[in-house]
Amino acid sequence: MATTYPTTKQSFTNPAGTQTLDSPDHAGQHSDINDTVEAIQDTIGTTAGTSMLQHFAAGQFAVRATGVAAIGTLVQTLVGGTINNNTIGTPAITGGTVNAITGTANNMVLGTPAITGGTMNNAVFGTPTFSAGAVNTADIADRAATSRKLVFNRAAGTRSTGEVTTISGSLVELTGWSVQVIADVASDLWIHFSAIAYGEGGVPLFSLIINGTADNTWNDFGGWFGNATQLGGFTARRLGFAAGTHTVRMQWRTSAGTSHASRIELTAYPIGTS
Repeated sequence: MATTYPTTKQSFTNPAGTQTLDSPDHAGQHSDINDTVEAIQDTIGTTAGTSMLQHFAAGQFAVRATGVAAIGTLVQTLVGGTINNNTIGTPAITGGTVNAITGTANNMVLGTPAITGGTMNNAVFGTPTFSAGAVNTADIADRAATSRKLVFNRAAGTRSTGEVTTISGSLVELTGWSVQVIADVASDLWIHFSAIAYGEGGVPLFSLIINGTADNTWNDFGGWFGNATQLGGFTARRLGFAAGTHTVRMQWRTSAGTSHASRIELTAYPIGTS
């Protein structure tokens, strides 16, 4: 008879040593065994075929899973290779180092992250805390922390304790009293000038020059100086300067006779307005 495998398990009758070849039928037993072996081959297939053994070579084993359908547990350990586009319940990485994540990692919770070296772009942090160092001005939105961006490191100044004199009745350069400030953005300029000065036969008069133009307010000033040594000066805010380099300098003259000045100080610094 033909084999019943793989529909059902094929049954065989083992002959006793006292039985003849016709009972059970010896040829029939060979036929049943041959048919069953062929049915097994058809079911399992070959490594070159399209059945169970396709893509397997000698010594390779399939992963065993318990359960039915898509539910089950992989018992054999997966080693090596790449798992792509898989959904894992709640991943946990304990110890070791995660290197070179390419692409986008969303909604990941890390215990205590530490970033050493390299660059992190377009990252969003909950509430960052800066314990040391500084945040670059360009990284702070306008008026996000203050109403202005302060650029005190761009201040420029000069100071002298030596005495200078002039007998000129026309404005001349106050030698060495010129400073350049760099405004990173559109800015106002804050300017401070002071000096100890006096005149012999007249009074010293000073003028503030910004980018080659005399200041309307602090032009030919100094009436408070007399023939006795006296400290005088001013602090002024001048508005509306573009980003770039600006030159602030002082000129002076004497109303008559000889004028003296010492302990001169000139400082200018920008405060951004944009």
